[in-house]
Amino acid sequence: MKQIILNFLIKNLLKGISEDDLLKIKKQGGRIVRNGKLPVIIVEGKELNPDRTNEVLRRAKELDKDELLQLLYRDIQYNAHRLLYKSHKENDTMFAKAMIYIRYLLEKRIKTLSKIE
Repeated sequence: MKQIILNFLIKNLLKGISEDDLLKIKKQGGRIVRNGKLPVIIVEGKELNPDRTNEVLRRAKELDKDELLQLLYRDIQYNAHRLLYKSHKENDTMFAKAMIYIRYLLEKRIKTLSKIE
């Protein structure tokens, strides 16, 4: 019975993410593919129109300089380190590392988008 419930949960609730679900910057030969002056950005397998592309790039530049976001990054880092050093449970260590990794991924993606001209 346990296995049936587990299989149901995995099939119906924990759906995997495919490459088409991601925000991607189209590249060819290591260079960014452009539509005129704008880079080609793909979200959920669909190319963004120029207005939406401009909006995404503008927001990325704003977020990269946003003081509140920087504070939230530091808050995540602080709480992850606190969890790492105060807990003796394996799960807490795993979650703390995941927190740090998610912070890194968010910061890296925002920086990458904000530097595109």
